[in-house]
Amino acid sequence: MIQKISTANPVNQEIVKNHNKQQKNNQVSFKSTMILDIAEKFKPIEKKILAETDIFTKNKINVEHIGSGLFANAYKFDNLPNLVIKEAKQHDSFEQEAGILKKLPATLTASQQFVARIADNLGNKYLISTKVNGEAPDPECNPWSALSLKSLFKNLFELDKAGIYHGDLNNGNLKIEQNGNVNFLDFQWGTQVAKSNFFSSKPTQCLPPFIQVQNSQIFEMAEIPYYVARSSNSASAKRFLKDYLNQKAFYHHNRLENINDLINNSSYYFNSYTVEKAKKFECAHRNMYRSLDDDTVKIEALKINFLSAFREAYKYLDPNTPEKNIIPAGSSYLYTLNSIQALRKEISDMKNSAYGTKLEYLNSMEDYADYWYNNLRDWTENAFRYPYRHTLNRLESWETLHNFDNPNIDIEKFDSMTNVVKCVDKNFERNYTGNFHCEYTNLGDYMNRLNGFMKTAQNNYGTRNSKLFPALKSAYDRLNYAYQSERWLDVINTSLLLTRRASEMTGYEGCYDLKYAASDVAQCVFEKVFDEMKDNGPSRYGFLGYKGMENFR
Repeated sequence: MIQKISTANPVNQEIVKNHNKQQKNNQVSFKSTMILDIAEKFKPIEKKILAETDIFTKNKINVEHIGSGLFANAYKFDNLPNLVIKEAKQHDSFEQEAGILKKLPATLTASQQFVARIADNLGNKYLISTKVNGEAPDPECNPWSALSLKSLFKNLFELDKAGIYHGDLNNGNLKIEQNGNVNFLDFQWGTQVAKSNFFSSKPTQCLPPFIQVQNSQIFEMAEIPYYVARSSNSASAKRFLKDYLNQKAFYHHNRLENINDLINNSSYYFNSYTVEKAKKFECAHRNMYRSLDDDTVKIEALKINFLSAFREAYKYLDPNTPEKNIIPAGSSYLYTLNSIQALRKEISDMKNSAYGTKLEYLNSMEDYADYWYNNLRDWTENAFRYPYRHTLNRLESWETLHNFDNPNIDIEKFDSMTNVVKCVDKNFERNYTGNFHCEYTNLGDYMNRLNGFMKTAQNNYGTRNSKLFPALKSAYDRLNYAYQSERWLDVINTSLLLTRRASEMTGYEGCYDLKYAASDVAQCVFEKVFDEMKDNGPSRYGFLGYKGMENFR
């Protein structure tokens, strides 16, 4: 359906004129464009931009496809080689991304800049920005150097100072030029925090109040795990991490000075206790990174391992509701919780013999880790309950308001977790005294009930060649193997998968009971592992199971 557009300016008048002409010919593919917003410096070539965009929207010519994401495709103009156009796969207005690009500080001139936001009269929106030069980081052919790390932290600090959080500094959104300059692109998840809120809760960034906007966290969450996993060996991965931390000392020094400037030169009221904690945090990290020891590298590796696990577990987005996550696997959140517990345990052990600057650093990391743990303790249970309720068709009232994609509980579709600690130094890995033990629960009784219901289903449908039965049987066999092997993470995932398969056989005798029996197994194991982990973390037990978590032996 053609949208009605205003004829208040000559550009729109021309669009309507062309539209009327096309309507007479019964051509419904009409796609003339109009500029919704344009940067002042690009107004001299506004007509050229509009003409090239119009050609692109109609015919997809005069462009080169350069990238594709979950929500948009990106192209470079042939006749405007320094400009890139992003086309939404759905009806994204690009208002948020354009807004962030327009707020980027002038000191970030090497990164992506806003050019224009354009719409066609079918309701599609387009974002035009400057082309970002350089190549993605790669440990073999385009490695991080002292020069590029220095540029990285300069740019990260400029974003921090402006209160702008990039939100997705993964390998594809970073470019290193030959001269060492580091450029950022794709600010679609970008947000800005007002300076008056610098020392208050920032839930979208998962940072405690005493840490102001810190883009290095998302870099460590997304880029470092990717990079160290592709390093040729652990020695080179560890060398990179140490180089990174050495350069990060200057970053924390600048952040500390910025806090002092902010306090001394603003009229905002800040909680004095929180500000003092912020200063101690930045000061302790600066001092420890200037004189690195293996203990500090180990703590940082454990922290990054946790951040990587968190991102992997929570990064799957529902394309129908972009700000909502798809639940990938029931046990992935337990891995994330276990990772933060490993960090907390190591900090606690090191504090017993630490003093001076090192103790101040460990205290600041303890506050940071405790903040994450307190959130994850709740998030882990909620994340598990969602696929459990979804599979049983018992969603909470607030969940039914969202068009969630089905939770992906098939472990074969879930990526392996990167073991950052092992990539950096295998001696940094924790040694566990044993596997979790579930014999003290009612798990055996639940499995016996489940086996009985499965036998009923097999007697009824195994010989009648039901199209759905092979998938049900496969999930059941996988669950039994996991149970016999005491691979508890696999037990959680495969029992949820069996619950799903039984739900698909609605109306088949035995499958209704089988569905609830399988969900009881998942619930039983989850509660045992979750409760033990909340109380003791990794100090006693590890896991067996889950193809992406073999590092817990």
